[in-house]
Amino acid sequence: MANSAVLNPWLYERLQRLFGSVAIASNGVGMRGRHTADIHHSRGTKFQMAIAGEYYRVNCPFCVKKCGRADTRKRLWIHHRYGVGPKNQVGRGDRFYWAAHCFNEECLTHPATQKELRTMIFKDIGRAARGKIVVMPGISDDGALVETTFPGTCVSLDALPIDHHANVYLRSRKLDPVMLAQQYKVRWCQQAPPECAQAYNRIIFPIYMHGQMTGWQGRYIGDLDWKAARVPKYYTQPGCHLRNMLYGFDAARGQPFVIVVEGVTDVIALGAGAVATFGKKTSLSATHYDLLVNNWPVIVLLLDADAYEASELLYEQMRLAKPVVYVRLEDGLDPATAVMQDANALWNTIDWTARNQGVTLGNE
Repeated sequence: MANSAVLNPWLYERLQRLFGSVAIASNGVGMRGRHTADIHHSRGTKFQMAIAGEYYRVNCPFCVKKCGRADTRKRLWIHHRYGVGPKNQVGRGDRFYWAAHCFNEECLTHPATQKELRTMIFKDIGRAARGKIVVMPGISDDGALVETTFPGTCVSLDALPIDHHANVYLRSRKLDPVMLAQQYKVRWCQQAPPECAQAYNRIIFPIYMHGQMTGWQGRYIGDLDWKAARVPKYYTQPGCHLRNMLYGFDAARGQPFVIVVEGVTDVIALGAGAVATFGKKTSLSATHYDLLVNNWPVIVLLLDADAYEASELLYEQMRLAKPVVYVRLEDGLDPATAVMQDANALWNTIDWTARNQGVTLGNE
């Protein structure tokens, strides 16, 4: 039975039969106008990869031969248009056979291995039948941004009484409400319209890109057992496409390096030079990738301590295009908490890690 939740049900189910479990990255994201990019690896090898689009992740069958170690982390990424191309093609043309890559041992940089994977997937599928494979277009990931406003009636934090529960909570997190209001334009939602009723009584963090407000996130006031809670920790503006935004982008532009974190409070704790991807991610959206690669010469990954696998996978993605520093925090820490405990120790860790990984930060 076809899987309607993926863009290429035939390929997805074929990979399931071949490899068992299949993970999906960038689920539902279709192609953009620019289909390919030449990516130069630090070791000197080069490959092409479709930056935008849904990918299917499987355990690479070639790693054992190359390094004697089986892949158990689904490091082989296969684009949803692999073997089909930018549009269904029966004759000659770009069929996107290059749109697969092993982030573990780079197994597919060898033409013989590329051919082996191609044969493995399509060995009993004729050219005519392959041309009839149905691929859904997916949602657009073109980076278009739309200016927006705060939800309902929102009051600037510096206009609230000092003992207001929103300000009390923020101070308990070592965050200065006046600074948040003046530098980050953070507000408290006093009244919300029906279409975003959950914004009520939340701390609203506006998102600015290129000088305009393009979305917002509302933070629940207080802390709960989020796995059991019936309310979300963060409530995002309905219709807001976070995959096209980085929190802190405007302030970080022009810095010699960028620090990639998960959440808005991490950015505020670190200051200008940090951007947030809005939560744990095991793959970057096409827009996030482009924004990071095109605006900073060096990228520092500083996700929460419990995001080990996500950090590792993002590192594998980003290091193919730019120097990347991968910083691991101690168990139980996130960047905001690390700054609160000992800011100097965190910056020393970032600096030491960069030097240890052979990456120069700024103008050292």
